[in-house]
Amino acid sequence: MSKFVLSLVVFASIATLLVHSLKDYYWRDYDGETPDDAVLGGHDKNNKSIYIGQAYVQNEGLVVVQIDQDQKSVYAEMEGIQHLDTNIKILCGPPYLFYWMSSNITKLHTDLKEKQLVVGGHEDGAKRYFVGRIKCPDGVCIGKVLEQGGDGKSIFYGVDRNGEQLKADSYDVLVNDNSFVPNK
Repeated sequence: MSKFVLSLVVFASIATLLVHSLKDYYWRDYDGETPDDAVLGGHDKNNKSIYIGQAYVQNEGLVVVQIDQDQKSVYAEMEGIQHLDTNIKILCGPPYLFYWMSSNITKLHTDLKEKQLVVGGHEDGAKRYFVGRIKCPDGVCIGKVLEQGGDGKSIFYGVDRNGEQLKADSYDVLVNDNSFVPNK
C-alpha cells in the first residue's frame, strides 16, 4: 500500500511541475541563433521577425532590447545608447501565454494594475522595466517601459535600428496571461 501512495505522490508532483512549466517564461542566452521557443515581438518593414531581448549593461543593470532576426548585436538605451554583442538574453516560452495591450503615459498604472506585465529588466538597485513596443518607420521597435518621477506616469524608451533613441507616451506592453491552460 505504501508503494501505491508513494507512486501517487510522485505522479502528482510530476503533473504539477508539467502544468507549471507550461505557464513559465524564461530568458535564454542569445548568441545570434534564435531558439524555436523565442517570443515574437513583431516584424520590421521587410517582414523579418523581431524578438524581445534583455542585455546587461555593466554597473547599470538589465535593459530590454530588440533582437532583429539574423543579428548578433543589439542597441540598448541605458545611460545613453549602448551597442552590445555580449551578455544578451532572449525571451522564450509558450506563445499563447503572451499578448500585447495598448497603454500610455497616464493609464499604465491604473488600467493594467490587475495584469501581470512581463518584467524585462531593471536599473541596479532601483526601477524595474516592463517590455514595451511602438510602431516606428521601419516596423516595430521593442524597448522598455518605466515609471517616471513617482507620479504614476510611465514612458517608453528604446533604440531604433540606426542607433537613435526613441521615446513615446503611447505604446503596447507585453502581458503574461499565465491563467491560460491549453486544451490537450
